[in-house]
Amino acid sequence: MLEFKCSVLDDLFSLPEYRKNKRDQVFNCRVLMALHNSAPYDVAGYWQRTSGNLRAMKLNNIEAICATRPGYFFDSKLDPDNKNFNFEFIEDHCFYRLSSEFPSYTQMSDSKYIKNYGAQLAVIAKQKNCSVIHGHSNFLNGLAAIDGARRAGVYSIYEARGFWHITGLAKNPTYAKTDQFEYESKMEILALEQSDRVVTLSGAMKDLIVSWGINVDKIHVIPNGVDVEQFKPQMVDQILRSRWGFNRFVIGFIGSLTLYEGLADLITTVIQLNQQGFPVSLVVAGSGPIEIDLQLLAQGHIYIHLVGSIEHEHVKRWYSSFDLCAYPRTDDVVCRYVPPMKVLEAMAMEIPVIVSDLAPLKEMVRHNQTGLICQPSHINSLTETIIFAFNHRDQLIQLGKNGRVWVSKHRTWSKNAERYQAMYQSLGKNV
Repeated sequence: MLEFKCSVLDDLFSLPEYRKNKRDQVFNCRVLMALHNSAPYDVAGYWQRTSGNLRAMKLNNIEAICATRPGYFFDSKLDPDNKNFNFEFIEDHCFYRLSSEFPSYTQMSDSKYIKNYGAQLAVIAKQKNCSVIHGHSNFLNGLAAIDGARRAGVYSIYEARGFWHITGLAKNPTYAKTDQFEYESKMEILALEQSDRVVTLSGAMKDLIVSWGINVDKIHVIPNGVDVEQFKPQMVDQILRSRWGFNRFVIGFIGSLTLYEGLADLITTVIQLNQQGFPVSLVVAGSGPIEIDLQLLAQGHIYIHLVGSIEHEHVKRWYSSFDLCAYPRTDDVVCRYVPPMKVLEAMAMEIPVIVSDLAPLKEMVRHNQTGLICQPSHINSLTETIIFAFNHRDQLIQLGKNGRVWVSKHRTWSKNAERYQAMYQSLGKNV
C-alpha cells in the first residue's frame, strides 16, 4: 500500500511553469483560503482560529475569499439535504463549497482528489484576482493550494496547524510503525517543501519542521490568538458558581476530552485533594472520545462536574465561575509541538492557569509570572501546584492579571493580521 500511495508523489507536481507576469506582482491584499471545514457545520478550534484571523485580516485590509474541501460538508453527513448552493457568506466572508464527484474525500485517490481540488481553486483565484492561495491543514488542503497556485500562476502558502498523523499517536502509539503513518508524513513534508511559504503555530512546531529539512527562512510562526475585547474579565456568574459551591476552590477545564489533555490525572488529583481535606471542585466542559471513561472515574464524587459541551458564545460565563483553569497535558508527542487555544481564552479573562512543562505551553506561560507550570503526566507535581495555588490566592489573582497583559501584547488576532501581512508581502523575495 505504501508503494502505491507514494507513487502519487512522482507526478503530483508535473504542472506548467509559473506565469512570470503573475508571480512577479506585489501582494494585492486578496487571498484565497483552502480550508478543511468551517462554521456553521464545524465550530471547534480549527474554525475558531480561522474566524479570528479572518476578522482581523479584514480590519487590516486583507480580503480573504474562502473555499472548503471538495465534498464538504456533505462528506461529513452533517446536513445531507441542502445541496443547492455552491457558496454562502459566513461572518461577511464568501465561502465556496467545492464540488466532488464522490460523496467522501476518502473514496478517491489523493492524487486525483488534490488535482480536482487544485483545479477548482485555480478557477476561483483567477476570477477573484487573488495573488495568493493559502492552504490550511492537513496536507490535502496544502497540496491542493500549491497545485491551484501553480495553475493560476500565483503564490502558495501552507499553514501547518497541526500534524494529524502525529496526533493519532496519542491514541495508538503503534500507528508510527504503519505504512499509513509513513505516507502521511511524506505528504506533509511534500506540502511544506513545495509551498512558497510555511505558516505554523509555535516555535516548537517550527523546530520540528526544520528538522525535516525545510528551509527555515520560509517558515513563519503565527500563533493562536484570542479576541481580548470579547474575552475580558467579568463578574463571577453567580448561577453557575452556586452549582460548584461558593465556599469551594473551583478548577475548570474547557476543551476536547482526549487522552493527551491529562484529564484522568486531573480528576485523580482532585479526588486525592478532597480526601486530604481541601475543598476543591472540578468542572470539565467538553466532549470527546474518553468522556465515558472520565464519567466512570468521577462517579460518586459530587465535587467533580462533567457537564458536556457548551456553546462557544457561553464559555465566558463558565470561565468567570472558575478560580483556576488547568491544562495538564501529557507528555505525548503531539503535546510537545502543538499548542492548545483555550489557555489563551482563560488568560485573557484573567483566570489563572496551570499548564504542563511542555515547549508549546511554555511559549505562552512563564512559571510564577503569567501562570503556573507542573510536570506532565505527574500527579504529585500537579497536586503540589494546585495546593500552592489554593494557599496563595492573592498571588494567584496577580498571575491572572499578568496573563491578560501578556496575551493582550503577544497573542491577539489583530497582532496575527500584522504577521500575515508581513508574510504575504515577503512573497517574491528569495529565501
